[in-house]
Amino acid sequence: MLYRNLVTALFQSERIQTTVIKAKEARSVAERLITFAKRGDLHARRMAARKINDPVVLAKLFEEIGPRYAERPGGYTRILRMGQRDGDAAHTSMLELLGAPAVKDKVLTTRETMAITDYLGNMLATRINKNPAALKGLLLVTFQGEQDEKGLTPLNFSDVIHAINHTLKDRLEQLGIKDAEAITKDFSEEVTRNQSVLLMMSV
Repeated sequence: MLYRNLVTALFQSERIQTTVIKAKEARSVAERLITFAKRGDLHARRMAARKINDPVVLAKLFEEIGPRYAERPGGYTRILRMGQRDGDAAHTSMLELLGAPAVKDKVLTTRETMAITDYLGNMLATRINKNPAALKGLLLVTFQGEQDEKGLTPLNFSDVIHAINHTLKDRLEQLGIKDAEAITKDFSEEVTRNQSVLLMMSV
């Protein structure tokens, strides 16, 4: 029942947040159901209906999702790790369908900004030999500088990307980081790829 509900939610919204363990189990079920949807015959629909009780979601699976992957032999989903959850320290992730609509830009609350800064600080620390806490401070200053230029209006996620692209390199060079330009470019590309994760982070 648990994985049935997770898979139903996945097909409904095309991305869900859950623990890594649950995401792996739900992915296995979802991949089989998408294979049924690609077949599209009556027997395949009946098999899928055993797992998907919502007729609207079932129709979406066969009419939209299945045809989307008609030319793809497998691997219809991906799991993106999102770090540990507060409280029980469970490893969380986002499970999403490949080709899912992009998450729209959003205004970030202060808590969301801090959560994203924390996540990106750890990500950046894997690229350069610096303390993650120091890098989180550097990123926060970088993002706040972007906000100051806007006249203290709310910070959007697109502002975070802009600050990384236009300001982070200079700040890394001030720290004496070699290849700051290449590091910034690579980091910016990864942040953009993981935009859906960052915008859906639970705070």
